[in-house]
Amino acid sequence: MPINLPARHNEKLAQLMEVINQDRELHQLWKCANINAVDRSGISDHGEVHIRIVANIALKLLRLLDAGGVPMNVVKDYGMTVQDAEIIVVLGACFHDLGISIHRNHHENHSLIIA
Repeated sequence: MPINLPARHNEKLAQLMEVINQDRELHQLWKCANINAVDRSGISDHGEVHIRIVANIALKLLRLLDAGGVPMNVVKDYGMTVQDAEIIVVLGACFHDLGISIHRNHHENHSLIIA
């Protein structure tokens, strides 16, 4: 199932979504994370559906903050663009629970290494 995000005029984001949707290894990691979360640990979904929800909400929040005049740190501190900030937020959403494919405990540490 592809992840669909409103790229609007962000061509980099549209290209990123194509790459993510074609990445079989990433999709398999999400499936493994979901097996560990739902089937083995009895917690809520942490697979592809969770990623879709988190990525969409994160992108929407970033855009609301930008529309409200809140400067993005990567823009202010590193000279990047708001479109770059969207890429960073979407990648964070897509990678944040990869470590659950290894184990729920300390999954954030595993996620960092896998990502």
